[in-house]
Amino acid sequence: MIRATASRRAAVIAWGLAVLIVLPYAVLAFGAFAQQWRYPALLPAGWSMRAWTALAGGGALLDAAGRSAVIALAVSLLSVTAALITSQALAIARHRERMQALALLPFFVSPVVIGMSLQQLLLRSGLDHGALGVLLAQSFIAYAYAVLLMNALWSPTLLAMGDAAAGLGASKLAIWREVWLPAGAGVIAMALFQTFSLSWFDYALARVIGGGRVVTLPIRVFEALSAGDLRVASAGSLLLVLPPAVAFLLARRLVAASPLLKVSQ
Repeated sequence: MIRATASRRAAVIAWGLAVLIVLPYAVLAFGAFAQQWRYPALLPAGWSMRAWTALAGGGALLDAAGRSAVIALAVSLLSVTAALITSQALAIARHRERMQALALLPFFVSPVVIGMSLQQLLLRSGLDHGALGVLLAQSFIAYAYAVLLMNALWSPTLLAMGDAAAGLGASKLAIWREVWLPAGAGVIAMALFQTFSLSWFDYALARVIGGGRVVTLPIRVFEALSAGDLRVASAGSLLLVLPPAVAFLLARRLVAASPLLKVSQ
């Protein structure tokens, strides 16, 4: 009897959590297809495909999404590649803990403040108000974050495997290609996902550094919200969620298949 009651309670909690997770996306879906949805109606009074027809034909949302995707991919690849090299050097550094703490410094300040500071540097470099400037500014945060994530990769066992391979005559490039990268595929995949998402969802840095000329998808969604266009804002929000969800599923599969857990034992 007690076990059956506990089982029913667990089922109720599980269904409740499922509803809470799905509800925001259901609201976005209703908003994206709604023709008219006014308070206090629980459901839209009519349905429309206008927002999706506009998406199918291109337009501002798809242009912004493509721009965001290119910047996010570049940020993730650049920051994770640099973080791999940096974290490996930190793993064998004399004052490892002190040097790793420096990676936390960008998170002590608001992204807007960092953006305004970087804007001055980019202004003097002639890179302000351009996609390259936004990419570099986002990479500044993503690189520090990726270094923190990459710290989990360099276990004593993995470093010892690299030393053993070097003792057998393997080159540095061969050690990276044959030992470290395969063993750390799961951590690297999650770092790529996290840094991609950081750039993909960024609004503040793109707004400050881009100066209104680099229109990313989050900026376009906020513009639609400000204009009161619920359908476009909802469709853009769903479009904003889709790529990170796909990237997360791919990263999760790589993490599950990664031999890192065996290596670090």
